[in-house]
Amino acid sequence: MKKLIFTALALVALLSCSDKYYITEIVEPEFETRAFTVEWNDWRLGEDATGIYYFRDFPFPELIPAVFDRAIMQAFLFYRRPGSNADLLSPLPFSDFLVDDSGYKWEEHFTVEFRARNVRFILKIDDHSDIDEFPELPFYDSYTFVVNLMW
Repeated sequence: MKKLIFTALALVALLSCSDKYYITEIVEPEFETRAFTVEWNDWRLGEDATGIYYFRDFPFPELIPAVFDRAIMQAFLFYRRPGSNADLLSPLPFSDFLVDDSGYKWEEHFTVEFRARNVRFILKIDDHSDIDEFPELPFYDSYTFVVNLMW
């Protein structure tokens, strides 16, 4: 009886193999990488429940709805610290803590929003004070962001 069951299982296992389930085609993903630079005077002011912030919208025609729905989207801040020769690439969201010559401390917080055919970079500046009458200005003259899409 054991031999009969073993033989039946062996026949089922050997005869059920088929090459129609094997991968016969390799599909390479598509990529799109773009750099966006925001100059100091290109930031626009916005306001939400958390306070005042800066933003800059860019058209991104490659981000069509079909790509938007299924792509992996990444954004990075490309920068160099003052006095350094090293280029840095940090994923968003990213916070940079700054101190001026007089010891005044504040934080610049960067994030990104993707929409079909559009990308928005957001900069929130926080000096950790309760005074929000006048928004702080961005520290650097320009900021470069890199966006990667893979679908």
